[in-house]
Amino acid sequence: MWSQHVQLVGQDRARTEDPLALWPHDSPPLPPGAGRGEGRRPRTSRAQKEAIRTKGLLNRDDDYATPYRRLKLVMDYWCALWFWPITRSADLPSREQWWLEIGAILEGNIVDLSPQIAMDFSAAPVAQPFLPEVQATLFGAVQPMLAAAPTQPQLHDKFGQLRISKLRTHFSRVVTVEAVARQRRFMHWELTFADVFAQRGGFDLVVGNPPWLKVEWNEAGILGERNPLVAIRKLNATELAQQRSAAFERFPGLQEEWTAELEEAEATQNYFNAQQNYPLLKGVQTNLYKCFMPVGWMLAGQRGVVGYLHPEGPYDDPRGGALREAVYARLRGHLQFTNELQLFAEVDHHTKYSINLYGSPQERPGFDQLANLFSPANGGCLLCP
Repeated sequence: MWSQHVQLVGQDRARTEDPLALWPHDSPPLPPGAGRGEGRRPRTSRAQKEAIRTKGLLNRDDDYATPYRRLKLVMDYWCALWFWPITRSADLPSREQWWLEIGAILEGNIVDLSPQIAMDFSAAPVAQPFLPEVQATLFGAVQPMLAAAPTQPQLHDKFGQLRISKLRTHFSRVVTVEAVARQRRFMHWELTFADVFAQRGGFDLVVGNPPWLKVEWNEAGILGERNPLVAIRKLNATELAQQRSAAFERFPGLQEEWTAELEEAEATQNYFNAQQNYPLLKGVQTNLYKCFMPVGWMLAGQRGVVGYLHPEGPYDDPRGGALREAVYARLRGHLQFTNELQLFAEVDHHTKYSINLYGSPQERPGFDQLANLFSPANGGCLLCP
């Protein structure tokens, strides 16, 4: 299924993307007899691209379980488990239910994975007669009946195609998964750019300024939107609980908003702090820009270059040894700035940040560095070949 998806997404991309040449290079010519004009590759309009996509990978029949939709639904299901609504916690699947529903999505059929009843070997076996009593008929008094096979849910249409709507009908959790995915907008890089990873192992260039934001639950800030005194005063836990109860009674809808914010904050913290998701950040205080670092390295593969602007935390965090080891193995250039010119107005002018260039891991660290810069113009020489 994955190979089929890679082939389909590659075909769609080839038909809907135009090559853009960078100076001093010119646009690649068309193969003989394949183009028009002066041998240049013809450009397609945005409307033409959308028409091609709606007939291919993103066809309008969103009920048709294409390889892309089935794989995405499985990936969304796994991500949704981290962000499952608190009010629907009773619907969380067991391990057996999870595997059963994943199998139904991928294979289009249902395999019963309920735990087997354990056999009891503790009791002594009952003695059986060597020769049973003679019976008048072949089967005796009790005639055997053929057991009817359990009815399996029908997940396909009359043409044998798996349908998403039938998955929703027979597995109610699929509806919750789709709702959570629409709200959280999960991005599966390996799926969306499957052809890029299959052909090149990743992107040639990844550039970004990740958000410098700590993920934490700020209850006073939520309640302070309706009662500013809660946000201004430093209340202890008991006082905050009293203010919360009073605010829920006074402001209709606040409890639902408070619950939604709590869901998002707790789920995000749990996801980013999970060692299986970000093993390099074990023990490190969660900050979104640190989470972007291993993601960028993954996207660049073994050949690409990553350019990130982020604070200096990875270099001086006493608990960030694993991350720092990975940073120095990949680091090629480090330009350190102090925010004296207030290039980031919302950040204190003493704050230090840096432009960091990363490549594939190398055995011995080796990189160029300029420190204590105020203006980006002063560091341009390091970026030149």
